Amino acid sequence: MEPALTVLVFLAVSTAFSEPIGRADLTLCLLVFALTFPGRNRFWDRPLNIAVDISTSWLSLLFILALCGYATRSLQLFEPAVLTALLASAARWLVLLILAFVVALNAYLFVKVPKGFFPQQDTGQISGGIRADRSISFQALQGKLKALVDIIKNDPAVDTVVGFTGGSRAGGGFMFINLKPVAQRSDAGQAVIARLRPQLASVTGVSLFLNPVQDLRGGGRQSSSTYQYTLKSDNATDLRVWATRLADQMKQQEALTDVDTDQEEHGVETMVTVDKESAARLGISSRDVDNALYNAFGQRQVATVYGDLNQYRVIMGMAPKFARSPESLKDIYVPARNAVSSSGPSPSATTAGPGPTIANPALRDPSAGQVLSASSTVMVPLSAIASFTENSAASSVSHEDGELSTTISYNLAPGSTLAEAEAAVSQSEAAIGLPSNVRGSFSGTALSAQESQGEQPLLILAALVVIYIVLGILYESLVHPITVLSTLPSAGVGAVLALMLFKLDFSLIALIGVFSVNKSSPISTAQAEKQLRNEARDLIEWKFEGLKEFKDAHGKVVWSDHLQKGYMILNDIPINDSNKSQYQLWIVDPKRDEAPVDGGVFDIINDGSTIIVPIVAKLSLTDPKAFVITLEQPGGVVKSKQEQLVALAKN
Repeated sequence: MEPALTVLVFLAVSTAFSEPIGRADLTLCLLVFALTFPGRNRFWDRPLNIAVDISTSWLSLLFILALCGYATRSLQLFEPAVLTALLASAARWLVLLILAFVVALNAYLFVKVPKGFFPQQDTGQISGGIRADRSISFQALQGKLKALVDIIKNDPAVDTVVGFTGGSRAGGGFMFINLKPVAQRSDAGQAVIARLRPQLASVTGVSLFLNPVQDLRGGGRQSSSTYQYTLKSDNATDLRVWATRLADQMKQQEALTDVDTDQEEHGVETMVTVDKESAARLGISSRDVDNALYNAFGQRQVATVYGDLNQYRVIMGMAPKFARSPESLKDIYVPARNAVSSSGPSPSATTAGPGPTIANPALRDPSAGQVLSASSTVMVPLSAIASFTENSAASSVSHEDGELSTTISYNLAPGSTLAEAEAAVSQSEAAIGLPSNVRGSFSGTALSAQESQGEQPLLILAALVVIYIVLGILYESLVHPITVLSTLPSAGVGAVLALMLFKLDFSLIALIGVFSVNKSSPISTAQAEKQLRNEARDLIEWKFEGLKEFKDAHGKVVWSDHLQKGYMILNDIPINDSNKSQYQLWIVDPKRDEAPVDGGVFDIINDGSTIIVPIVAKLSLTDPKAFVITLEQPGGVVKSKQEQLVALAKN
């Protein structure tokens, strides 16, 4: 196989020389080549070894050819024309090989680089969610909130902090922190959170989860931390047990922090169990017990106060200071129709028999809204006919897609990437061995990040197509955009290597930044001039000189009469306010018109930078003699008064 291939190559090469290759020369070359070619026995070795062997084999072959040509003069290898042709052909193939290698390297780096969603911003604001035991009282939670606020307020980077309890769940609250301006602090928002985290952990019985406020946040799911992982099941007990185990396992992962669940367990409920026999003996019905409890803990409207403009409802209830715990149930009294007062019956007391007759007994009785009883009634404590027990219960139950669910939220540890966090969650799930009836999946922001990563290849392809179309319209060619796009792989390699060097994620913003940098690279001076020179041979090239107060302005103008198009390269022209004035180009062509021809208006948005401005003449030109830039009103003028001359270019 190898000698036959070599003979064919020799026959093809020999046609480029003046004399045929001798048998001895051919035998010597075949011998050297056979000794150095890798052969079948090494073809399945490491790819790097194969590449080195093949390269050295062919270099040895070319070296032997050169020696043979120098010694026998049969090969005119060192003639300039032949050498130039060989080098040009080799250079073309070398460039194509390098391009293919760079494209492959791009694909490899794209797979290996850590993926992200949106980069963390330092907006100067931090939000936090407070989690405490569901059974905590409002007064106790207020004390813990004050301790948290004091710790945060003492941080040197914090400007203001405000916190409050309550919200959508028991034992919870919210906090908002404003940091000092960047010039007055040395740490970013994430560093401030990392510094506060161990200090806040010293407050027992409450947890505070801090997150930097972001301008862009996907997912739309509210939780204590940024990223979410949701478990679903048809069994509440299994879901509660395995969600707790998974959360505990995730807390041991170095890539994760601020792990929390939305389980609302350990809420306290008080059960009032009424002894029906004792209640019946005293003439107390279930409705009497309900009315007594509602009078104390509900919002019983007992009267209305009328003013000149408004009316105010009077609500009856137990005083808040007496309703702080279930012990207040012992202070509830229920009217007993069959009970006898300890002081004996009185003429106006009702001690036996049914209660007073009213129009609608179902709605109107002494305990159901009538402010004053028409007769005195013996009151007995609720504890005389009922017992009180406390049970643990969930204060709320979450559902998703019609199933019971629990969401575990987490943040990224300092220095960790989103890909590492996802791997840590999967590792935690595998470590505990979730049963088949409990299923987990990423949700919220984490799910949006996964979907974004899956769509990134399509996004890159769409961006390349859009860039090709835009460049095709700009260059008016189907080939030039391909030449320009061939520079993207090398730029992509540099961008990805820079991200990996500085330990940054390949996020959506990074992807946009790569294409933002490269989309403007084709519009360069050399490429614009080369394109115009390839299409036209009658180019004129004049230098701009600054005038009056614009003496620092300079540049050049390139114009083609045949194509009726050109461009200006401008430097050191001051920035203009487009709402007040705009730069306008005038082209002096006496053969076309005595008045200068309008060349269009443009703006300068970057001070001191080089910009390229295409020339769009309103009329066809025949023999331009000068190009003048003036400063005019927004939108330009039909005829310039030449009050503010900026630059002049002429032959």
